[in-house]
Amino acid sequence: LVGTHRQDSARTALYTGLALNDDGLEVTLIDLYPLSTDYSVLLGLPPRQTPILLADPGTTRQLTDLIERHSSGLGLLNNLQGRGQSGQLTFKDIDSLLEALPSQNSFALADLPLDYPTEVMCQLARCCALVLLITRDDSASMQKARAALTLMEREDIAKQSIIVVIVGPATSGALPAFEQEGMRVIHAETTPDHPVFHDLAARAKEAADSSL
Repeated sequence: LVGTHRQDSARTALYTGLALNDDGLEVTLIDLYPLSTDYSVLLGLPPRQTPILLADPGTTRQLTDLIERHSSGLGLLNNLQGRGQSGQLTFKDIDSLLEALPSQNSFALADLPLDYPTEVMCQLARCCALVLLITRDDSASMQKARAALTLMEREDIAKQSIIVVIVGPATSGALPAFEQEGMRVIHAETTPDHPVFHDLAARAKEAADSSL
């Protein structure tokens, strides 16, 4: 997931993860915001006190042991410190994360800041079966989302692997702005059991199956 507003992408990741979890799949939420413990707060887990140093080979070898489990069954990896400036994750860090996670009957939902370097965003998108581009329907957010979509398409990220998710009321102008067949709208008051999250979970499973 990549989004223009942190709280929107976090909520979408969490609720989609719960929908996948309801289907009996093992789900790990990966917070790629450097040194962030926001998901711990959302899940009511004690924040991890010590950052996970991804430049340390010993740490990356035991990443699966560092996954925290919520009572719902969701896994969480956060408070990550990468090799970049101010702990920013590089693609080498992200690659280490993805390689360390279990691949059978499991899903990883990665929440990446939209302002990360373009090459990191596009390289991560190539590794993912599905990209959720999350935005609000205001001019500044839509401009950022359109720019991100254009960059990914220029880097040959398949359009059918990208779903634009608009959070909040969507005006009629939002629909032709992206021309995305898979666009979804999530209203601000939408609860975790709303069908839209089960729809996103089903789309993620379908994309994962197609990528095998």
